Amino acid sequence: MIAIAAPPAPRERRPDPRRLDGLRQALEVAGDRVVLSTLDAAVSDEVDAMIVGAPGLVWTPERIARLDAWVRGGGRVLALADPRGDGALAAWLATQGIAPDRDVVLDPDNRILAGEAVSLMTSPADPAATASPGLITATLDRGVIVSFASTLALGEDAVPLLETGPRSWATRDFARAEAGFASPQPDVDRVGKMVVAAAREWRPPEARRSARLVVIGDADVAADGFLEFLSNRDFVENSLRWLAGEEDLIGIRPHAREIGRQQLFVSAHQAWTALLLGVVVLPGASAAIAVALLVRRRWRR
Repeated sequence: MIAIAAPPAPRERRPDPRRLDGLRQALEVAGDRVVLSTLDAAVSDEVDAMIVGAPGLVWTPERIARLDAWVRGGGRVLALADPRGDGALAAWLATQGIAPDRDVVLDPDNRILAGEAVSLMTSPADPAATASPGLITATLDRGVIVSFASTLALGEDAVPLLETGPRSWATRDFARAEAGFASPQPDVDRVGKMVVAAAREWRPPEARRSARLVVIGDADVAADGFLEFLSNRDFVENSLRWLAGEEDLIGIRPHAREIGRQQLFVSAHQAWTALLLGVVVLPGASAAIAVALLVRRRWRR
């Protein structure tokens, strides 16, 4: 059973791309029992994994205490850590060995062409460095789209799952990031590869099993507005399979939107490469061949 920590659903629901309805439906189709939990009571022993970070739930000290007690007993959590979200959840995650920062990552090479500056494609981290949690990303055949993602600081036994490109940078100035076309400020912003998803497994004292934690520095990756893009759903569902100890179910699933027809993503770097090929390389090669043929004909005369 998979639990989603969320407030009770209202009777009248308007469309909201931030909700996890699509993920819940996909899990139920796969045969999982999915329940909503407000964490106003202790977590049931029947829960195999819990998703936290869905919009709308206020993280009171009592709810944090119940979540912490469940994890200390061997609970397993997928955390969607929105940098604009509840600081109480981020603070608790820091005590578990993966600390979301209150910043946002931008990547000039991997941002979505014609999209928001904060929406970008991330890549799996080095599989050699990810040990058992590396199964989560081992089968991904495309990148994972994140939007307004924060960086993660990892403890000693936490391992990276997703990272940005080498020219990416992180800032705490949310307004400047959302404005787009910004550049990093020296001595203020951090530049380089950034980890935006990570995992950790450990054995709490007297727990019935090992505890597992996956943190994604973005709440949109599993939301209805992004779930079916590229490898997002595979990454989220693989994370849940690893958390639940169902590694044999990790894999690639059919896409609701066929890639290349119903969805097409081009990064800024890919667009620049296509421009160079179409405007410079191919015309230049054609011109060079034409000149070579002309010289050859004149030389024969």
